[in-house]
Amino acid sequence: MRALLIDIGQKKDLRDILGRDILAHQLSWLRADKELEEIVIFSDWITQNYQKDNVAYYACRGLPKYGLLKKVLNDQPFLLLYGPVLSAFPLHNLREQFCALRADILCLTGGSFHGETYAVEQNTRQELLSPFGSGDAADNVYIINPLTLTYYFHERFDIQAFLTEMRKHRRQIYCLPNPDWIEYVNNYAAYYQATRRLLDSPELPGTKIHNSYYGGNCEIDFSVELRGRQFFGEDCRVGARGILSDSVFLDRTVIGADARISGSILQKNVKIGRSCELPNCLIGAGCVIGDKVRLSPGTVLAADSTVQSDSGVLNVF
Repeated sequence: MRALLIDIGQKKDLRDILGRDILAHQLSWLRADKELEEIVIFSDWITQNYQKDNVAYYACRGLPKYGLLKKVLNDQPFLLLYGPVLSAFPLHNLREQFCALRADILCLTGGSFHGETYAVEQNTRQELLSPFGSGDAADNVYIINPLTLTYYFHERFDIQAFLTEMRKHRRQIYCLPNPDWIEYVNNYAAYYQATRRLLDSPELPGTKIHNSYYGGNCEIDFSVELRGRQFFGEDCRVGARGILSDSVFLDRTVIGADARISGSILQKNVKIGRSCELPNCLIGAGCVIGDKVRLSPGTVLAADSTVQSDSGVLNVF
């Protein structure tokens, strides 16, 4: 079986998770399934086609056309990841379920069974019953029989149009409830949740010292108290007497003295002044926060924002 990953239209500020591009996290998940023959990526983040480490990359400005998909499928069932999906679900379980059900399409569902592609209702046989709609959780992982693609789709591969066409012909479409986590990283809340979950994973990039991970050339003052697990990217600086708890600091983050930061994610090139408090915040890349700023819990700052000293900002998920 091949895996097809459609990485098109992803927002730049949602790509970097724990110092790695979201594609790297997806590839780690896919490679855990040793029986995948090949991984194919269609991406608008590259400018030319190439192959590396048994992964075929195709430059694709828009959704791939059917002819290109047919060329790489080799008439075998394929796993489709439609968008930046991160999950802990064992893919071999999904493959075995697909074979057992003899389905034309099997989709991995998360949360409340309401996905961006469709709304789901189920009978006792796990069959998809409802019309397509929209919802909150993301269900963008599918195994698809290529024959359905051949017979019922022709020019451009748009997953919503394709699944709608399958519904018209009453194809065997099944939902597989996911007991583990799955996240479609298409907004700040999903980015925050995915990062928090990955922070708890057993292996993170960087050097592990006690319970935290460090990129190269970090300078953390000896008086800083670290609680729980932290992740520091490259070239991070933290001033004296700070208290950091279960937080992520991507490359070139600079934090002034006496900071109190808990459960937060700071993207690249963020500068935090002295005596700041950030509880459960998401701070976009390039933000500058002055001295003595106390943000409300759940604050989200867009990239390149500036917060003046002695002020606060409220912007909850």
